[in-house]
Amino acid sequence: MESARHHANPRRRDRDHPLATSRRELRARRRRRRTILDLTLAAIVLLVASLLATARPGDQNPEPAPTTQAEAAPVDGFARGSGGGDPISAGQASAMLAGRVAPSAAVAQTGSGRVRLMDTPGKDSAATNRQVRHITYAVALEGGLRVQITDFPATVRRVLTAPRGWESVDDIRFVALNPRQVAAGARPDIQIILASPTLVDRLCYPLQTHGEVSCQNNGRVVLNARRWVGGAPSYGDDLDGYRTYLVNHEVGHALGRGHVPCPGPGQRAPVMLQQTLGLDGCTPYPQPR
Repeated sequence: MESARHHANPRRRDRDHPLATSRRELRARRRRRRTILDLTLAAIVLLVASLLATARPGDQNPEPAPTTQAEAAPVDGFARGSGGGDPISAGQASAMLAGRVAPSAAVAQTGSGRVRLMDTPGKDSAATNRQVRHITYAVALEGGLRVQITDFPATVRRVLTAPRGWESVDDIRFVALNPRQVAAGARPDIQIILASPTLVDRLCYPLQTHGEVSCQNNGRVVLNARRWVGGAPSYGDDLDGYRTYLVNHEVGHALGRGHVPCPGPGQRAPVMLQQTLGLDGCTPYPQPR
């Protein structure tokens, strides 16, 4: 009976053969290896997809670690202000690159990535009213811009304390902080940074500046060195007037001001009009009042 059952089931006999068993084990090992390989490849794909999904424009260069007090980048831990600025579209950026808003080729596209806090020559405005609100600010300059910029801090103070500046419009008084005060722990309400187009894009994100314009973002007034050196066609050869406008416009955003349109052809352009992009029939004017 046993012999008949054995011959009636040849497949079972083959499965019980030692050679068949070794073949099954070999196939099982191959399946396990394929499974492990498939799982490994899937994990790699998921990791790459996750990194691409969380990457942001401008994040290709990591945040530089502060080195010395003079070279520390004032981008974290300072007081945050309201958002706002001058984002532009890709089409507007293309128009600028095509020459309708001529950039300055002298400025490096990418600087050192580190900003240096600077002393601000001159004096703050006299306090004439005890009710006036003090707004502190610090001035910083990125290294490696390929052009010599020495008058930036003095220009900022001159613009902020001008008789027709924001101090004459709002009940405020700008107070400059020097690098030693910041190193000791003072945190400015506004950081005013002159930077390369690449760093501007990075600090302005998610505002889209496309390496061409400036912005105000979270208490940082980030001024594009390309504009500081090259100006804009709306101001022609009046580079000083354009710089005055640029500081006032972006600081205006830090004070909570939004954009306003041109009131009419031939009228004086409001400082919160995006004058870098055009005047819409107005005449250029760089002051808040």
